[in-house]
Amino acid sequence: MKKYLLYAVLLLLISCNKSPTGPDDDPLRNADLRKLQWTVDTLYTENSMNTVMYSIWGASENDIWVGGFNDNQYGHRWHYDGKKWTADWYGGIPGLEVNDFLGFASDDIWAVGARRRSPNTQVPNHDEYISLILHYDGSEWREVAHEPGRPLFDIGGRSPTELYAGGLDGTLFKYDGQSWTLDSIYIPIELNDSSHSFLSEITYDPGGDVYLLQNVNPNYQVISWPYLFKREAGKWVLKDSSTYWYYFTDLWISPQKNLYLTGSEVVTWDEGSGFTSLSVQLPTFRSKSIVGWQDNMLVCGRDGPTGLPQLFHYNGSDWAQIQSLPHDGVTFNRLFLVDRTVFMTAITNNYPIKSLIFKGTLRK
Repeated sequence: MKKYLLYAVLLLLISCNKSPTGPDDDPLRNADLRKLQWTVDTLYTENSMNTVMYSIWGASENDIWVGGFNDNQYGHRWHYDGKKWTADWYGGIPGLEVNDFLGFASDDIWAVGARRRSPNTQVPNHDEYISLILHYDGSEWREVAHEPGRPLFDIGGRSPTELYAGGLDGTLFKYDGQSWTLDSIYIPIELNDSSHSFLSEITYDPGGDVYLLQNVNPNYQVISWPYLFKREAGKWVLKDSSTYWYYFTDLWISPQKNLYLTGSEVVTWDEGSGFTSLSVQLPTFRSKSIVGWQDNMLVCGRDGPTGLPQLFHYNGSDWAQIQSLPHDGVTFNRLFLVDRTVFMTAITNNYPIKSLIFKGTLRK
């Protein structure tokens, strides 16, 4: 139970998805996303208090993976074949958590997260979690050897031979197509043992730019300091930072190559003007995940004062709340767009916690 509460707090602050999106000729590109027809599937493992699936990726709407954690060894990942969800079992890894996916094809998928170090000889009867990197080749998932690090929250990169995985307390890995090695970034403030720092998101334009977001809470202050980095000439270059927003949770590059950040507000960022808010019309909205196009996007999150889940559509100028989904007892997590379907992961708020997978499709 303590483990779940710790990660629940972190997952409210960190990335909520890679937020993939389709090209400009995607079937949903010119559709009215406010009129999607939504259905829901429930994922639950028997005798489990926590069936918590939040990460998601799929090669098609009939080939979807979701991941998270479960207090049973079974059901840390589920797979959808277009008809049913099947729980996936991965033996031999204690305390497994899957926090993010990145795929290039149905037989080339990466997953990152955390695993319990066993045994923890330094602190008896206390769980310690280290970084986990998995790869799927179309037939089975395998753990990939790498140097030890803290739990990982996110993975992204330009190509199958240039990937980055980031996690707690500044843990950062780089993949060159052959092996994973530790990487690093420089935060231009003095950090000490009472500072809380974590990498919250890596986003990319395939074959183009890669951005990394680092949130730092000096001395555990309520307001975190976001630091935005860009990969340039083989190095991470600090591009901007702000103490105005409480936090950022997600980075997203639109098909039009615009960079967006979600969190205490929905903002855009560019080299010339820095951060610009898009959600001043929604003063209490705390955004989490975003998909679509710059003039046709969905953003999920919650209301700040009440904590109630919210899903909004933005058409480039106006926001409209999607009212057809439940607005009590549920937490919305991550959005994913593929083919003609928008998927959204969510969890119920009461024990036993179950996962909900919402599917939004065009009305027939």
